[in-house]
Amino acid sequence: MVSAFLKVLNILSEYRDDLIDNMPLLAPFLELGSSPSEEELSQALSKLKKRKAGGKSDILPELLLCGGAELWRRILKLMQQVWKEGRGVGEWQDAVDVPALKKGDLRQCDN
Repeated sequence: MVSAFLKVLNILSEYRDDLIDNMPLLAPFLELGSSPSEEELSQALSKLKKRKAGGKSDILPELLLCGGAELWRRILKLMQQVWKEGRGVGEWQDAVDVPALKKGDLRQCDN
């Protein structure tokens, strides 16, 4: 899997250390405001697209979308508990890149 990424867009980055070093630092934002609301959960669910992979959890968007009020209430309760405690499951922070290559030259971004 890694070797596929080494062959695709494996070019040197062009950046300037002096510009990065001189970027202004922002103070950390320690207060996150109010805990997640039912409206925010509803907005997030409305953005889910069907026929997408479930990621590491294998929970498909269709399950969340069709789960109904009881599932959504429990998800909201879990989100509010995580918010209150200020910590979540470490696996929630992981991402997995899966190449979905089409026909043609792998070095072309359109492919």
